[in-house]
This record gives sequence, C-alpha cells and structure tokens, in this order.
Amino acid sequence: MIDLSMFRKADQDLVISLLNMHDYHKSTAEEYAIEGEFSKAAADYRNVAHTFEQLQELKKAKQMQDQAYLVLKQIEGEQERRELLQRLSK
Repeated sequence: MIDLSMFRKADQDLVISLLNMHDYHKSTAEEYAIEGEFSKAAADYRNVAHTFEQLQELKKAKQMQDQAYLVLKQIEGEQERRELLQRLSK
C-alpha cells in the first residue's frame, strides 16, 4: 500500500479512490489482454497512467504545502529572534 502521508490529509480519501481505480483498470486491462482485446486493454492502461498523473499532482500539492509551512516557520523564527534582540538591546 502506498504511504498516504505523502499526500495532504484532505486528499487522502481521493487518493484511496484513485488507488482503487488504478487496481480496477490494471486488472481489467490484464483480462482484456488475455482475451485478445488489445484496444480495450490499451484504454484501461491509459486510465492506469492517468491515475498516476493525478496522484503525482496530489503529491506535488503536499510538497508545496510542506515547503510553505517550512518557510512560514522560518519567518516566525526570524521574527522571534528580532524581537528578542530588540528586548535585549533596551
């Protein structure tokens, strides 16, 4: 199972749904291939690829959120440092 912590909490239900869709399309693509229905198999594999693209976008959103949080914490730390220096210089 994919580690859900790489996605925002708000997106995790969607991620689970996408993973279920991935599994379904992968399974049906394999069945179609065995049956010689290669066009249908290809369509399902495109759906598998599309779910990966969506998961990548959701992962990127979490990475951006994490980066913004780190920047905010750095700014807060710098503000606290400046306030402390001001108090000490008085």
